[in-house]
Amino acid sequence: MRFVRSFTNAVSFFPGGRNFESSSVVLPESAGMVANRSELAKIFENLEMLSDRFNLKDKIELLFSREGLVMRLSEHTIFESGMASISPQALPLLEKIGVIVAQTAHLIRIEGHTDDVPIHTAVFPSNWELSTARAVNVLRYLIEHHRIDSLRLSAEGFGEFQPLVANDSPENRAKNRRVEVIFIRPDLENPAIEESP
Repeated sequence: MRFVRSFTNAVSFFPGGRNFESSSVVLPESAGMVANRSELAKIFENLEMLSDRFNLKDKIELLFSREGLVMRLSEHTIFESGMASISPQALPLLEKIGVIVAQTAHLIRIEGHTDDVPIHTAVFPSNWELSTARAVNVLRYLIEHHRIDSLRLSAEGFGEFQPLVANDSPENRAKNRRVEVIFIRPDLENPAIEESP
């Protein structure tokens, strides 16, 4: 309850003074979600309310994986095409996501993914560099704007090599261009970090 109250207080400043409304969320069943399910379920619910408020149901996907809770953000939710700088339009959403991340103790991994269309510019020689730069820029935003401990965060770029669907149409390529924010299950976290005083 403390998490929910502090989260609600922290993000009750949507345009027009609107507050979050209560919502019932049916969580999908997933293997491995046992001891720490309730905490990840709270995060799931808060992220789903965030998606509703920004009217981004078609651009934000929430799911459970073996590693934990995954928030999948489409490319155009955060970036311009072929760019790694966070777009100004994405800042209000990332601000709210940062509040949610800051209210948890989970390790967070941020992954960048592209489609298979080659890129070759002075800044990004390949999709590896583009996907990595995007993940790092989201990570840097969370550290700089929400003072989240850098030991909790990691960033990885996978280029076009972990597609969700075949890159055989413009619609499918758009699905593969994404950033994923993964809240790692506590039982998979690094014991060395957990043991710090």
